[in-house]
Amino acid sequence: MTAEIVSHMTVRCLDIAMENLFQLNRRVGLTSADTKEEFYGFRSSDVCMLHYSKVGWRRPGVWFRLHDGRVFDAAGIEQKGRDADPAWYDVVMH
Repeated sequence: MTAEIVSHMTVRCLDIAMENLFQLNRRVGLTSADTKEEFYGFRSSDVCMLHYSKVGWRRPGVWFRLHDGRVFDAAGIEQKGRDADPAWYDVVMH
């Protein structure tokens, strides 16, 4: 997979989305991290694609695909093996 350059506006939108999801996880007690970068382990500028659906997943969701090919869900959990395969996701923004 070849990652494309993401615009400054897109990075800003990702930054806001990541902050909101981080704050939600923090409010419900799923993390004690101080920042979204500490929680996720990456920055919004590391994201090359954002997915909203995944094969077999029945609810709406958010998955961040990084330039290095790794994928993380909204809870900061890395998707490994088959779950990181681009074929399992829609491509909404890149």
